[in-house]
Amino acid sequence: MGLKCGIIGLANVGKTTIFNCMSSTKALTSNVATGTGKSNISTINVPDNRLYELEKFQPTERIVHTTVEIVDIPGLSKTTGKGEGNKFLADVRNCDALIHVLRCFDDPSLPHIDGSIDPVRDIETVNFELQVRDLESVEKKLQKVEKAAKVGDKEAKKAFEVLSVYKNHLESFKNASTVPVDEHDKKYVDDLFLLTTKPVIYVCNVDEKSAVNGNQYSNRVKEFLKDEKTEILIIAGKVEAEISELESEDDRKAFLADVGLTEPGVNKLIRAAYSLLNLETFFT
Repeated sequence: MGLKCGIIGLANVGKTTIFNCMSSTKALTSNVATGTGKSNISTINVPDNRLYELEKFQPTERIVHTTVEIVDIPGLSKTTGKGEGNKFLADVRNCDALIHVLRCFDDPSLPHIDGSIDPVRDIETVNFELQVRDLESVEKKLQKVEKAAKVGDKEAKKAFEVLSVYKNHLESFKNASTVPVDEHDKKYVDDLFLLTTKPVIYVCNVDEKSAVNGNQYSNRVKEFLKDEKTEILIIAGKVEAEISELESEDDRKAFLADVGLTEPGVNKLIRAAYSLLNLETFFT
């Protein structure tokens, strides 16, 4: 089974629009409110100009790109805690890395589910939902090892200590990826596949005029994440969608030039997703 990179975020942030720009199979926008949303998956070629340069020296019948599986996961919704909503979190668990799309554009005809545009708040909302699910997983395992720890099982006692650190960390609204435990001790949570340990890149979905340099919203995201080891990409999803619909390569290049780009932003995103999965490319 191939490694998967999941696209996450709140509803109406442009996740499916960006997914469709990458994928040859077009997905419909999910309707979370009525429960009809479902995850879409596509195997996507990773753009790599090196292949065409190599072909100049070694002609080949066809060029085969490396691929990555991208999963478009329906928008997460804000809940009040345990046992509510977000049935799509199981799909997040099955992904190896995440692309978090943030709404960084204004559009009165497309209301934000929280009533205003604030990508930093959206990051915190999604993180909270993932943290709640992780906390549930940690607490369930704590209950299992507690009895054995009380009767003197040394391994169970150590597991209980480590799990307690994770529990306190998550209850402090912090992701499991930053928990202060030794690398060796992380083995006690390996079987939980915690959601907030997955590597993440962030995509600021901006308007056309902000496609090159971003805007006030994307700047806030950069400031908020300045201390995190992550990548932040700026993509004008609506523009990218229009470009992807053009059949002529010349027309695509002209459109890109008009907005100040040298290549589609989603190409950078696909390469970043491939890199996030820590895969290596072999030329054969």
